[in-house]
Amino acid sequence: MEKIPEIQNNLDKFIKLAKLNTDEAWEEIDYKLSQYCNNQDVLNWAKENTANPDSGLSDLAATIMEATSEELDDKDIDNLVLLMRSNDEENPYPSFRAACALAKRSKGGLLTESVILEVKDKLKIFTEDEDENVADIARSYNNDLSK
Repeated sequence: MEKIPEIQNNLDKFIKLAKLNTDEAWEEIDYKLSQYCNNQDVLNWAKENTANPDSGLSDLAATIMEATSEELDDKDIDNLVLLMRSNDEENPYPSFRAACALAKRSKGGLLTESVILEVKDKLKIFTEDEDENVADIARSYNNDLSK
């Protein structure tokens, strides 16, 4: 499948921004990502990069998988669980975004009860995050999981 130049250009830009891993870069990603997160090329990139050693890129991968409305398969869920379980003290946000992506899919029967409990525990950590947007997102997903 040939990639559409606009899509590839935007994916390349997202990758560059994620590597910068600054608040401003993430604001730009969050602002524009909804336009591209359902594109198959973008989603395929995300599925292949949840274990990327660059934490900005694994964070981007999880963020795309959270944002997409496309179905995720068992392998995608397993990769998100592994990322959520990772404990990168320098950058904990990839595990947070993985938990968000999993929380979004908690009602579809794709997650075991023990994984849902892990997601709740991970999100609870971030309800007190210094970034109020992160804390709000964590609280929102935790509230949804508690219903």
